[in-house]
Amino acid sequence: MVRKQNLRNMHSIALSGERYIHGDTNSLKWMSKLQLPSLQKFRVKDLRLAVYKNLLLPTLTCLSITGDSQGMSVSTILSTLSALPRLETLELSGCVLIPDDRNGYRSGLQGREPKTVLTHLRSLSLEANLIECATLLSSLDVPMGTDLRMVLNGLYYKYRTNSKPLLMTEVLSPIQTFIQNVVSAHPLTKLAIRKTRRESIITERYEDYVTWRVAPEGSSSPSSQIMTISVPRSRIHLSRLEGDDGVRDALLGFLVSQDLASLQVEIPMMAADWKRKLGALVNVRRLWVTGADQEFIGALSSQGGAPLLFPRLQHLVIEEDGTCCFDEKFARNVSAGLKSRKAEKRQKLERLDVRCVQTWPHGPVKRLQGVVGTLTFLTPFRISELSMEETFDTEDEMSELEDSE
Repeated sequence: MVRKQNLRNMHSIALSGERYIHGDTNSLKWMSKLQLPSLQKFRVKDLRLAVYKNLLLPTLTCLSITGDSQGMSVSTILSTLSALPRLETLELSGCVLIPDDRNGYRSGLQGREPKTVLTHLRSLSLEANLIECATLLSSLDVPMGTDLRMVLNGLYYKYRTNSKPLLMTEVLSPIQTFIQNVVSAHPLTKLAIRKTRRESIITERYEDYVTWRVAPEGSSSPSSQIMTISVPRSRIHLSRLEGDDGVRDALLGFLVSQDLASLQVEIPMMAADWKRKLGALVNVRRLWVTGADQEFIGALSSQGGAPLLFPRLQHLVIEEDGTCCFDEKFARNVSAGLKSRKAEKRQKLERLDVRCVQTWPHGPVKRLQGVVGTLTFLTPFRISELSMEETFDTEDEMSELEDSE
């Protein structure tokens, strides 16, 4: 059995226990007797800290803790991490516990705990609710350029009627400060706004905001940085914060800067929201929209003197998302919208990729010939799987397409 073996040369181990272990833990005492002096990678799931505390060794470079029936306070987590000086990868999911606070959780959000510095950390993954994330990050210090993944499993908290309600700005401030301190100095290369599903007690829908920053060639710093913030889409999770309407907008603002060049979106939005949320991104040159609809085309079109959305756009990809198909009316609207942009900018869109099940009718295709340089028709892809194939030039090969029809 494992408990009787010589494990002095073991570098990696994963332990998993029955979730919500209560009462007697005599059957797990053997874990506390394990001797792993060379351990570097440790993954644990659904076990109490007391069971595996002896394995949290200074030699660790990778640590993953998922689930804890009792939860760990922020001070316990910070003291544990401070004893792991070589840590490079850290994952904490469903294990942070914030006790009920008569003062409305403000003391924790203000970073009252001493800062814990993880000098060598390169990747941080944190899954908890908003209060838990904000409280932990307020007392955590990691190097600039660290990859960050944060999943907010709820934005609610226990509200006491005799305490002053928390404001959105109070809760988001520690997260904003943390991101500002860790974000790489590299230019923001790409942003993806996408929808996902995650399984917990129930299946929950999320919006993911993902950014990529890439170092210029020849740079001595880390080559890239990825940041992801995932937020539940259900309004029920937003009902306890005053001013909650701006939660997603604020989180997006923390991640995005005006130097953004490439944008992917698969979240449907009203035309006004396209301009309100993304109107400041004037340097976007490549745009991929899954589930493009009339609201998007309306936002993209020239509108009589109003600032043009994505004025430097060169390459547009529009893709069906499986819930609707691009019909002939939509095709005509795309053509009209791009024509209005051409009239204002006095130049064609360099490239349009249409990812749909059926090729568009001859009429709309012919009209697009005058407003785009290169046109492609491809089958739909997942937003993360980019493929640039089967292209043809609208002014040369388009005539061959028309003749074949």
